[in-house]
Amino acid sequence: MIRIALVLFLAALPLSGCVVERDTQPPRTATEQLLISTAADRAAKRLVLDLPHGTRIFVDTRNFTSADAKEADAKYAVAAIEDVLLHQGMALMPDSKQADVIVALRAGALSIDERKVLLGIPAMAIPIPFAGTVPTPEVALYGLDTEKGIAKFAAVGYGARDGRLRAASEAKAGFAKHAKKVILIVFGSTKTNFEPAALNKH
Repeated sequence: MIRIALVLFLAALPLSGCVVERDTQPPRTATEQLLISTAADRAAKRLVLDLPHGTRIFVDTRNFTSADAKEADAKYAVAAIEDVLLHQGMALMPDSKQADVIVALRAGALSIDERKVLLGIPAMAIPIPFAGTVPTPEVALYGLDTEKGIAKFAAVGYGARDGRLRAASEAKAGFAKHAKKVILIVFGSTKTNFEPAALNKH
């Protein structure tokens, strides 16, 4: 197995300077953003507050934080939850004084888990005397990179004036997945469960 991997590695060296893959210029890829936003959409859709139709609510986001959540992700998640509450017949108020019920949101997770499996030779930097280092490409007999977006939300509604419980939704989770597989260096496939069909055509 080591001999085969070494042969493939040497065969790939002439190609290493010819192919450059650049997914994105911003700090975060679109795939990362889609993983988190899709997980947030799916978790939000599972939240249900049993409040009368037309109840005036104020959404309290003070506890809507997660250790890894970025501000943009948190804002998107809150907007997704507000969208769901509106579709459930509630009326959003810009001020808690105008509301009948305060809906307090909390986030248990809003991030990405990553798992990487590689059978082959990882990318490395080979030191060259008096010349620094030379990067070498990854040589994968089999490689699988899996990213999973995870969101977990909960909500509780209490009286704006008396502070008593009006409704509560158990914590609900949403997931999104992106997996990239490579076999024998050149044969690869990518699978997602979040991209619309129209995006896959481009």
